[in-house]
Amino acid sequence: MEFIVSVIIPVYNAEKYVQKAVESAVTLSEVGEVILIEDHSPDNALQVCQDLANKHANVRLYRHPNGENKGAAASRNLGIQKAKYDYIAFLDADDFYLPNRFKADKEIFRDLSIDGVYSAALNVRIDDPHFKHVHTIKRKIRPDKLLHYLIRGTYGHFCTNGITLKKSLLLKTGGFNETLRLHQDTELWVRCASKGTLVAGSINEPTSIIVSHGQNRVTSSSKKSRLKYLLSLINRFSIVEIGLINYALLLRKAAKNTETVKDYLKIITRLK
Repeated sequence: MEFIVSVIIPVYNAEKYVQKAVESAVTLSEVGEVILIEDHSPDNALQVCQDLANKHANVRLYRHPNGENKGAAASRNLGIQKAKYDYIAFLDADDFYLPNRFKADKEIFRDLSIDGVYSAALNVRIDDPHFKHVHTIKRKIRPDKLLHYLIRGTYGHFCTNGITLKKSLLLKTGGFNETLRLHQDTELWVRCASKGTLVAGSINEPTSIIVSHGQNRVTSSSKKSRLKYLLSLINRFSIVEIGLINYALLLRKAAKNTETVKDYLKIITRLK
């Protein structure tokens, strides 16, 4: 299987940034196409995306039916449906790839049993030049243990810009949960770890840059959003599928994020 990647970029309110995102991906030799999903932006992002699609033969632009705004999860799912190639990576429209983005992935995917490779991403802030935070898994984890450590969060997490997956695995898992406004990426990575073989790539050296600024989509979480994410996993998994320890861990984490006694009791009774 030849390693050619479809890069999916959901675009919302990112007219100032999307050109840099696209050009950081389209020039990489491993990238076969860049798929832009314009999500009814309030700014001039649609025109910028059209210009980029006209300029680059391997940039394709799509929108939701009737130009609706459907959110990042639905936009990425549409991109997965439209992708031509067997490998898929994601990039937020205000972020960008580094030249080494797929260097480790290309070598690792020579093993056809591998379904996904995760790498580090560096988070910077436009308003604070001194801020730097690396999103990564801090140590190599056996694929059969990754599900457990993603749920626990013991060694950190990887981000959306740093994961490359086989399209077949994404189709098997059903893609992103469109009912989740937040945590839809983390929720999908847990499901991918349960159904596929995911391994560490460049976890010490960042392969992409996350740019934080005032116009990012809402990213702050709350107990309510975390509970919704955990309940999504609880309802998708069975004890047989992920094991008693992992299932109980999800329930305990959900219980800690309840805000009412009624919700707490609903979670706790499932532990018995």
